[in-house]
Amino acid sequence: MVKGLRVVARSAADGGRGRRPGATVVIRSGAWTEECSQLYRERGASEVEWRWSTQARGRTAEPLLALPGLRAVELRVRGVDDSCLGSLTELEELTVIGPAAGNTLDLSALSGLRLAVIDARRPGVTGVRGLPSLQVLTILGAGGVAVGDLIGGPSLETVICQGEGGGPLLSLSALGESPKLTRFEVTDHVVTDVSGMRALPTLKDLALIGPRRDRADTASNPGLDLLPLAEHPGLEWLRIGAQRRLQNVDALSRCRRLRRLTVDEDLVEEAEIRRLLDAHPVLKACERGSGMWHLSADGS
Repeated sequence: MVKGLRVVARSAADGGRGRRPGATVVIRSGAWTEECSQLYRERGASEVEWRWSTQARGRTAEPLLALPGLRAVELRVRGVDDSCLGSLTELEELTVIGPAAGNTLDLSALSGLRLAVIDARRPGVTGVRGLPSLQVLTILGAGGVAVGDLIGGPSLETVICQGEGGGPLLSLSALGESPKLTRFEVTDHVVTDVSGMRALPTLKDLALIGPRRDRADTASNPGLDLLPLAEHPGLEWLRIGAQRRLQNVDALSRCRRLRRLTVDEDLVEEAEIRRLLDAHPVLKACERGSGMWHLSADGS
């Protein structure tokens, strides 16, 4: 066996996390060679995980185009042109992490893609927003690609925005329409705007969790306005932690379906919590513990 090359089969547990259970995966650390492609064909594989960092010019991911039945790709490469991924029209799952070789990457032709993990720290990624079959989208970091340019589509059900380290600022203002999206989770980002939630009428679960190590700093900065969430037709569970000081908390009284609310106690005054409890038709139970307010519907 070539060093840095192995084959594994996905377990049922892997499938439970959104991956394809039972699929055979070729895992490569290093340059993709003909031996890699041969092993892929011999084992009847349908997935590739490729990790490599190189400073050599002219490297490309094009050998993947010759692999029959390729359904899932996880690419963690540096200095490799990955623009060919946009031609893998049978892909169902795609993970793209790393700066590649500075090329653009247009994914608009991947009409069968169901699960995508996109590194927003690299520029030039387009065509994700509006993909017809995409159900689960994870966005890593922020900076190279505007998060709003990736979110939207007729089948999208779950969006996870996961920061890294410093907890960058994140605006959720210009989001595309997603008529089936029910879960939106933000971690390690300081959220500056939630007005894009208006484009997500079926949203039930919203989490806005900032970087814990910057908790004191974010609490003293200009506030996060909750007014755009007023009268949201579907929101049932809202979690807010380590964000900026909250504004217009009373607007949540118009979220008639809201049944659970968890918020850092240093982001809101107790008087605001009490007013919300008095005004909301469903939220009546209240607990305070571990630095958090926990509000819920009676009996839930």
